[in-house]
Amino acid sequence: VSKYLGRAFRQRTAQDVLEELREVNSRYVFFIDDNLLGHSSQSRKRARDIFRGMIHLNLKKRWWMQTSVDSVEDFETIKLAGRSGCMFAFIGFEAIDVASLKRMKKGINLRIGVDKYRRAIDALHAQGIGVVGAFIIGNDHESPKYYKKLAEFIVRSGIDVVQIAILTPLPGTELMDRMVEEGRLLYDRFPDDWDKFRLSYVVHKTEGLDVSMIYTGNNYIKRHIYRFHILIYRALRSLVAIKNPVNTYAVYRFNKALKKSWMGSHYFRNDSSTFRCF
Repeated sequence: VSKYLGRAFRQRTAQDVLEELREVNSRYVFFIDDNLLGHSSQSRKRARDIFRGMIHLNLKKRWWMQTSVDSVEDFETIKLAGRSGCMFAFIGFEAIDVASLKRMKKGINLRIGVDKYRRAIDALHAQGIGVVGAFIIGNDHESPKYYKKLAEFIVRSGIDVVQIAILTPLPGTELMDRMVEEGRLLYDRFPDDWDKFRLSYVVHKTEGLDVSMIYTGNNYIKRHIYRFHILIYRALRSLVAIKNPVNTYAVYRFNKALKKSWMGSHYFRNDSSTFRCF
């Protein structure tokens, strides 16, 4: 079980973090800061100090982090992350459609450009770090062709592990305010309906596509990436790209666990439709 490090993380110095890491008995650690590397020069320096300290103290931790797609342009920091034991980097790619990124206000992703996603993946692989790529579906005006395109992109891009979440308006967000104002919530009997707001249910009316298509698209993508020969291909590709058998094995186990989770989901069990992209 990983030790979670995240309490007031941004206020803590590199030395604070290193002292806690020395006390952690588990070899595996997950930094839950939503962007461990950060965007400012100060944040990047602190990250490098942590990684250098982990190397110097020979902590031998195997760890993973969340960061943004632009942060991996910092070669020195990524190299130190790999040397200090980073196994995975969780990155929110979110979408491969520019219009969807604009609706989600993903400015960093738009600035980097979808065509540069592959460069970020390659930069992490070069340091032996696996990529957990997160995508959101359920945006207005998505189509079956988009889901097919996304499934193909995931395989071609070399992303090692994939998280697909359904767009969910959460309390305190601009999206929730807009859905309430426009009367688009499908579940609004609170607190009973809060159990639907867990990123695996469509909880609002969508424009330009039927709600059932989102579930069907989700199943289509996962059937594609978890198909036996595709799963083996992806595992072999990870092995060649990462060049680290331990991390590659972790990638394989991670994929198996996510496949099992998908096959136990409500939308997998209830999907009886036939998905066609044309």
